[in-house]
Amino acid sequence: VRDLYGDGTIFKRREKLGEGEFPADCPLNDCIVRVHYIAKTLPDRTSVFNTREDGEGNPLEFPVGLGLPTLPVAEFSLGSECVRGYQWEGGVHDGDVQQPDPLETTVRLMTIKEVSMVHGKAERLYRGFAEMIPPGVAPDQQLEWEVELDSFDKPPNWYKITYPEALEDVKKQKEYGNLLFKRGSFALAKTKYHKTACNIDGLRGLEHEQWEILEEIKKLEQHAADVEKKSLKGKLIQ
Repeated sequence: VRDLYGDGTIFKRREKLGEGEFPADCPLNDCIVRVHYIAKTLPDRTSVFNTREDGEGNPLEFPVGLGLPTLPVAEFSLGSECVRGYQWEGGVHDGDVQQPDPLETTVRLMTIKEVSMVHGKAERLYRGFAEMIPPGVAPDQQLEWEVELDSFDKPPNWYKITYPEALEDVKKQKEYGNLLFKRGSFALAKTKYHKTACNIDGLRGLEHEQWEILEEIKKLEQHAADVEKKSLKGKLIQ
């Protein structure tokens, strides 16, 4: 049993072992994950949400590790129903839905096909996402999530990657950085740009177009760093 945040509010217990090794085969890097989960009330264990029964039965697909839990609430389609949740604003995977942090944190500690049980009050499990609490569930109701990691997009191996694959990943990571910058997450954007620049800088035999991309990302990194410093300086003055 793991105290997810160390404050005694949410607990995770592994119910079924998954494939691979922990933590090497967990979705620790920024990526898209696909998850099935069932929300049940306690102690009667009545199901109030089930990805396999609601909508079309497809797993939830959402980004982890991009610091996006506070995007405005928006309506989106889940199968034949229109529900409300947190949606990317012009993101790389437009239409993917951001989920509550406890779900993201749980998934980051899982391997593919692992099943884990998560316990906590509804208001804590859905903190910042109150409109995603299942209908009829009170904020102080104890809930149990049964979570299964179906799959996730593993980052490319930059030691074996082809040039077209490398450029595709670089462009995607640059867009992630742009999205973080747009949201005011300058430190995260700077880190994303820096990591991306290091990846492409490590490739040999870069052509002119690829050098231009590298220089552009380095300029974006520096700009994010400058804006971060100004932001921190403004806070200190206040």
